[in-house]
Amino acid sequence: MFKNIPYKKKVIYASILTVLMLMASYKKNFKKVLHIDKQLATLRSNQLENRNFTSDIQYLKQEIKVIEKYIGDVNVSPESIQQQIIKFISKTASHIEIVDIEGIHHASFNQFKVYTNQVTVSGDYKNVMTLLHTIEKEFSSSKITSTHFFVKTDYRRNRKELFLKIIFQNYEKV
Repeated sequence: MFKNIPYKKKVIYASILTVLMLMASYKKNFKKVLHIDKQLATLRSNQLENRNFTSDIQYLKQEIKVIEKYIGDVNVSPESIQQQIIKFISKTASHIEIVDIEGIHHASFNQFKVYTNQVTVSGDYKNVMTLLHTIEKEFSSSKITSTHFFVKTDYRRNRKELFLKIIFQNYEKV
């Protein structure tokens, strides 16, 4: 049957048959392999991202612990913090007088509750500065957020008195 067909037509038929076979094999095998290869690449990139997420989560948990340590004791009642502040000032500063203790101010922001305590003390400059330094270094139950020095004149005794207003804050998760 193929003996009677000229050589030129045999080449054309063979090339058409080759193209048809390539198209069939592409559709049957290569297309699926290429699709699976793309899926594999996507899964590998997702796996790397997931590994990064777990390390990010661990890093954030460590950061939260550091921040909680820095901002003061967590899950302690505001009243007990105020009592600890008063006891600490009374024990460490013998020549300092506690002049005023304001009530605890409560505020809520997003995911935190903020408790603010204000204490005003009076004394001479050296004792007041020593107290302030000692509180910053040794008192860990609450953190100082603000201080304000001011002088008032007592006209009856004809003296100027130095005052220090210290603002402490504690944070709690809601």
